[in-house]
Amino acid sequence: MKRVGSCIYYHWRDTTDYMPMFKFEAAQDILHEFGYPDDLDYVKWNGKTDNFTFTWCNDWDGENEPVVVRQVMVAGSAANELPVSKDNPPIIHGKHLFVHEDYIGFDVDEARARWNSYQDADWLDKSRMGFLKWWTENAVPRIGR
Repeated sequence: MKRVGSCIYYHWRDTTDYMPMFKFEAAQDILHEFGYPDDLDYVKWNGKTDNFTFTWCNDWDGENEPVVVRQVMVAGSAANELPVSKDNPPIIHGKHLFVHEDYIGFDVDEARARWNSYQDADWLDKSRMGFLKWWTENAVPRIGR
């Protein structure tokens, strides 16, 4: 589980560990009503607003920094697709923070080691590192794909 401010980010399989299940199930029911698929990768829950953002990535388990391809926010009884840039989409780094230690989809220790390898790097621009273009041009040449 990753916490930023009032938001919690977690792999969708770990939902019951971080909130009452009825809240997640209600948001997921709304997602289904609007025809969105179950094959999502992670969920963001905003504890202040009680909104959920469901996120799908290109290859959660296979990529070191998966690319976000779709996001849907459920607020109240509405589901709204959020715009995701095709030219410079968000990426997910530190994906080991979203899962339990025993997660079997990717090597959690390897993901943690990769993340730790650049956290204190002087070249790291934390305001731009969450987007594919900057990451590809600046981080990948230093730490590899």
